[in-house]
Amino acid sequence: MLAVWVHLVGCAPGSLSIGVESPTTTAPPPTTSPGTLPPGTEPPTTTPDDPPAPAQDYRVVGPYTVDVRNETADVGSCSGGIDYTVYRPNGIDPPAIVMLAHGWVREKEFMADWAEHWATWGVGVVTPNLCHTEITDTDHEQNALDLLALQAVVAQGTPVLWAGHSAGGLATLLATVGDPTALGHLGLDLVDSEDLGVSVGPNVVVPAALLSGEATSCNTDQNGLPVYAAIPGSDALVITGADHCDFESPTDWGCTTWCWGEAGDDAVVHDAILGLSTAWVLWRTGVAPSAAEWWSPGTTWYDELDASGAIRRP
Repeated sequence: MLAVWVHLVGCAPGSLSIGVESPTTTAPPPTTSPGTLPPGTEPPTTTPDDPPAPAQDYRVVGPYTVDVRNETADVGSCSGGIDYTVYRPNGIDPPAIVMLAHGWVREKEFMADWAEHWATWGVGVVTPNLCHTEITDTDHEQNALDLLALQAVVAQGTPVLWAGHSAGGLATLLATVGDPTALGHLGLDLVDSEDLGVSVGPNVVVPAALLSGEATSCNTDQNGLPVYAAIPGSDALVITGADHCDFESPTDWGCTTWCWGEAGDDAVVHDAILGLSTAWVLWRTGVAPSAAEWWSPGTTWYDELDASGAIRRP
């Protein structure tokens, strides 16, 4: 179990919890622009006898507009504190927060599209800048401790689901083990280091899943797969033709120069990652239990991806 070092100093009003601010409205905007309920969305009022709503197409923008704020928390080991961005769906108190971390030698901006998209479906998302993902300073365990310190500031008791790309996937997995209230963990082409992930895998007692790219040097030949094999009851899918940079959104030359390695159709790959990641987040946070269909063989959404060759089991 990871120890947590938390030093809370003078956080300004507005820099704290997603879940404790009062919403300005009580329902999504009633227009047909982004932020409206897409066709087929379940009605806002149901009874216990109503059948569950079918899974949505989570590749499209969800029903909420999103407020985006940049903040700094004076916690953890980072000089000057941890910079982070909050994505908060307007009009509701999000029932859960996703802590989404970037990869090695990267920044939170490269998780921005995933974060905003997930938030349009009704979860809060926080994207921090990790302090120890540099060439001369790589410390996955300290990153995990810093994330747990940040969680104490931004969550304020709201349940957290952990997620991350590459080294950020490893740091958030370690944080998951250190968070007794964690809802789950989603790895986006997670890369293990010195078997840290494999070693803690048996201690992960919450739902966990991996979306993996093809084997390349940048994901150390899919070395995230053994991590999830060590986690009881976890799941993993390979996105056909995906390289390491496909799990950023947006990405840039800094990744594609070194980590481009597959010739998959970029639009197909992006849509698969977008739909599956959004579905998993909504399923495991309880926002949309029917989103499990995207991960379940024998259902429309999963079978469509499988039949098209967009995904495969490792």
